[in-house]
Amino acid sequence: MRKNLIDELIIAMEGHERSVHNTVVLHVGLGDFNDTINNRIDRSPSTGQPGSQFLIQLLQLGLYDVCRSLYPDAEIFTHEKWDKNKSKSGPISKSRIDQIWITHKPDVIPVEFSVHSSQMITNSHHSIISTTLNISGFIRNNFRHCVPDQLQDPDLGDKHQNKRIVDFSKITNVQWENFTETLDREIEAWDFQQLIDGFNCEIQLRDGKDNDGEEIKRRFNELWNNVMSAISIAMNIELPMKLVKYPGSRNTRHKLSFADKTMRHTTKLESLIRKICKDQDYLIAKDAHWIDYWLNRFNKYNDDYRRKEYDNFIDKYEQLIIPTHDLFRDTWINNVKGVVKQRSKIDKNFLQAQRLSKIQESIEKRCNIIHSDIPKWLLSTQDAVKEHIIIDRAVISNKNESVRLAIDPKTIRTHAKDTFAGILRKRNTKSIEQDAFWSNIYRPKGVVPEQWKQSLIHPIPKLQKFDYILANTRPIALLDNIRKSVTKLLTNRLSTILTNNKVIPLRLMNDIIEDARENGRELWVTNECNNSIGPSPTFIGGDGIDQGDAISPLLWRIFYDPLLVAIQQACNQQQGYEMVNTWPSDIQDRSTWQQYRLRVPVIAYMNDTSYLDSSGDKIQASINIATQFYYLHDVDINGKKSELMVINPKLPRDELYINIGRDNSKVQATDKEIRYLGCYFSSSNSRKRSIKRFQDIIERFLNPIRRKRITVGHIAYLINHVLIPRVVYVAQLMTLSENEWNHLFTLVIKLVKQICGLPRSYPTSALYHRYILGINNP
Repeated sequence: MRKNLIDELIIAMEGHERSVHNTVVLHVGLGDFNDTINNRIDRSPSTGQPGSQFLIQLLQLGLYDVCRSLYPDAEIFTHEKWDKNKSKSGPISKSRIDQIWITHKPDVIPVEFSVHSSQMITNSHHSIISTTLNISGFIRNNFRHCVPDQLQDPDLGDKHQNKRIVDFSKITNVQWENFTETLDREIEAWDFQQLIDGFNCEIQLRDGKDNDGEEIKRRFNELWNNVMSAISIAMNIELPMKLVKYPGSRNTRHKLSFADKTMRHTTKLESLIRKICKDQDYLIAKDAHWIDYWLNRFNKYNDDYRRKEYDNFIDKYEQLIIPTHDLFRDTWINNVKGVVKQRSKIDKNFLQAQRLSKIQESIEKRCNIIHSDIPKWLLSTQDAVKEHIIIDRAVISNKNESVRLAIDPKTIRTHAKDTFAGILRKRNTKSIEQDAFWSNIYRPKGVVPEQWKQSLIHPIPKLQKFDYILANTRPIALLDNIRKSVTKLLTNRLSTILTNNKVIPLRLMNDIIEDARENGRELWVTNECNNSIGPSPTFIGGDGIDQGDAISPLLWRIFYDPLLVAIQQACNQQQGYEMVNTWPSDIQDRSTWQQYRLRVPVIAYMNDTSYLDSSGDKIQASINIATQFYYLHDVDINGKKSELMVINPKLPRDELYINIGRDNSKVQATDKEIRYLGCYFSSSNSRKRSIKRFQDIIERFLNPIRRKRITVGHIAYLINHVLIPRVVYVAQLMTLSENEWNHLFTLVIKLVKQICGLPRSYPTSALYHRYILGINNP
């Protein structure tokens, strides 16, 4: 019997998949199954026997137990077994063999499962079970009649349900100036300078002491909270605010437009006439109350087309009037058929006109944007309409491949946290494996506010349908604007310091290479594979920082700084290539001459790193330190894509190599160029090779443009903002004469004249004139 039930269910589900395209089907199986799937909680006393194979087959078919989806671990029993020959003081066993199973549908939400005693009704040992399902999202036709879901998460405060934000569209210059003045007064009232001085004094007193720094963290959090309070007070006083409500459940009531109501009335009228014509006895059983009901409806329907929106679609309004006399007679039925035909025609024309009007409005709006705000138009071309999702329920898959739909806010939050945690941030640092050397390098001193460790996760839907599966979304961390402003301020100040002190990695690299060539000194240079061309092996990203954080460059420097410090401190600071320069203060007095020395073991700019040294053994020692650093942070370096260049070698050719990476990949010295920060360096100073590279860059730029139909403005913009900056950047380490630049740009000028329709004899200098074409002269 059970096998027959499974077969019938399979046939029904397969038949639905094959033949029913526009109908939604929910399969429900219920009754006395006389078995359980989990004998540990579904029976009392519990047993260790395996669950029913029949119920397991239901799981495999895509059905789930409604009771267990709502109450996964609760002891609920629907049947009691009594021993007739013994005392009836209590049942000898209890079980939950009466069950309700339904197919998994994301829009079908179990709301309640109840067990009612039947002793006073049927005198049976089986209880009556019932369930309540929310199918408002499943049955689409009834969607607009649903009651809005008022489910609120009790654990979330008002700030998470509704939020007041600044309405930037209404801010005036006067309001912004008032906000600045109010904020200055608030800062003076809080006396932040005194708080900051006290905080710095606390750090200096505790610097170097063995303590956990909890007091420093507490005071720092208090300082940041005061800063946020001062900004919030000034913002609420001076700036216009607006209330943003977080979207609730998708079960919302839809308000019909007048056109929707009119078309619905036409459909109901047509349905009535069809029933009357199909069944001659349809009107016999109807009473006077039914006739009065439809008479009132006809009077209401006659007012549908009195709106001015329909004036252009109606020739004779009398043809749309439903007669209210001689109801349901043959003449009346024929007249109403004509009315229905006219109404359907008007509804169709009006709907088509509305669609055309929306298309025209969209086109006009886009044209206005094109003419008034070109940057906004360019950004809008990248816009893509995404599905709006609301996580008021979630599909959860267990390890045993069972699937259930969670609607409890706490369960959904826990599932979202588990799903998104591995995507957004995962710390893989092997801090427990640090030896004494690395423990000395890593001495934590800095603290950040607790609020900086929090962010708002916003899931963006992927291409596939959401279906309440969190894996079908891409989460992005949205950070607080005040936090990003402060971190941006710190980053800008640090960049200013580096710029003022002329810390330019490319110039430093070029100076070291020139020094080795001129003085005939040995130099080993190797770089890592971060910018090499070619595929890297598949890996799972682990260590990371918040996406979009303005402090990201600064955090990367903080992360990378221990490696640079470790290399500088290694081997009594004897690592690296040493440059020596003698500066004659007085050219006639050699005793006043001063000698300056600079030792550079490594050059790093973000993730581009190059190691330099005067011998293979020394550079290998630096690379070994870097390998330990990468291992501690679970970072993998592809040694097969690293490059090595040796100038003035003292070893034979076959001994010019290093080992890099966890797998000790062998990197052999090359005679070709190596790439660092987009520029190229070689062991031999070949000017001809460099000019050939510039020519290749220009040729790669011109090839696709020759096949494009572009305007004069396009070509001028591309040359000024793409080609020239690219060539100048690569050529910054060498000096080109004016004739060499003109020779390089011969093909560019030729193409510009061709696009402009100018003869070859046209003066090239005219193309550089700001009021003619405005091409920059490199």
